[in-house]
Amino acid sequence: MCKNKYLYNNHVSNTKISANEKSKKVRLIMIEYKKAKIERQYSSLFSENKKYRKEQQEHYINYIDEIINSLSKESKEFIIKEYIESNNDSKWWMNVYRRSTYYKVRESALNEFLLYVI
Repeated sequence: MCKNKYLYNNHVSNTKISANEKSKKVRLIMIEYKKAKIERQYSSLFSENKKYRKEQQEHYINYIDEIINSLSKESKEFIIKEYIESNNDSKWWMNVYRRSTYYKVRESALNEFLLYVI
């Protein structure tokens, strides 16, 4: 985790990572997060040989949960709606935000989330 939010935000804004690239990175993280949660749910079906994998999954789930819970309210809600709950509903935000507001909130939420991951 980057302790100095100011340095990180300057670093992110000065790099050539587009919002779409950031979104792809967060989406991949959340795919792994969802897979780990599903595997945890069905872990009793697996043999004891998978104990190490199960521990890794628990650590990963807890790590992502901690990051999500550390986000501002707006960023937390956005990340959950956009990357965890919105299976096929990519237009969920249309009832919540105007297009320009959506992109501002998205950029802020992605930067805040990636602050903890990078």
